[in-house]
Amino acid sequence: MTRNLYKDLADYTGRDPNLVRARCASAAYELAWLWPQYEDNPEAYYRETDLYQFDLTDYQQRLRNDSTHTWLRQIVRDYGWSEGLDWGGGIGEWAMILADEGVSMSYHDLYPSKTWDYAAWRFERHRAKVRMIPDDPLGRDWPVVVIMDVLEHLPDPDTLLERLAQRTEYLFCNPDQVPYTWILPQHISEYSPEPWFTQVEHHLWKRN
Repeated sequence: MTRNLYKDLADYTGRDPNLVRARCASAAYELAWLWPQYEDNPEAYYRETDLYQFDLTDYQQRLRNDSTHTWLRQIVRDYGWSEGLDWGGGIGEWAMILADEGVSMSYHDLYPSKTWDYAAWRFERHRAKVRMIPDDPLGRDWPVVVIMDVLEHLPDPDTLLERLAQRTEYLFCNPDQVPYTWILPQHISEYSPEPWFTQVEHHLWKRN
């Protein structure tokens, strides 16, 4: 199922589609501009701005264009997971991709925020069978966890990786493509899934 990412956001915000596309293209710059105001309070940074709806829409469109979404769908078919968790799920596209392939998906984001509200709207709009979990979801095991473009935002990603290794066998994660540049100052931590996971291919990792 192919969802029109820009139309979703235009309908949700009630803004002209051309303005939505323009703001999606500029959102990363706006976020970088805002970061110094929130550097000592990252939680407020993620809670208070709606810019991530635009930035993540642009990001997911780029991944669709470079066939990452197609690759992910094929991997899900190959492995046949029955359920999974999208940790730090943003606008919910990862969760919906896996749900499209028959995986019973749950969604958790870093903080209750405008992005969380938008993801909930998208799940309802597209009748996606995704359960939203506001509290810590790692009190149980998950066959697969998606945590794409999340760990670099955390002050202590290794602690979460260690917990994940106790709760899942497979991980979708992409440290090899995470940039650390002036335009992404909110990327505050470098990390690697090793030594807890070994890369299988592309973004897929398997627990050691």
